[in-house]
Amino acid sequence: MQAMCEMTPFYTSSADSQDFGLTPREREVIALVGAGFTSEDLALKLGISENRANYHLTNVFDKLGVCNCIELLLFAVDQGLIHED
Repeated sequence: MQAMCEMTPFYTSSADSQDFGLTPREREVIALVGAGFTSEDLALKLGISENRANYHLTNVFDKLGVCNCIELLLFAVDQGLIHED
């Protein structure tokens, strides 16, 4: 898990795609989810509580109109928020 927390995922800047009202932190959360991070991993990487990580995820879901991480990833790749590698 330590190696995962040290990863720096690739994500596009808001200039590259529509921003959907996402904050920079929410964009970072999307990128980390795309890199395979769980809520616990997000909390460790971002230095926040797991509850706060889940709060960010919920906000992202609401803003993008998705219900779970799978839908989030499909939407994010389709809209250019993250890239398939």
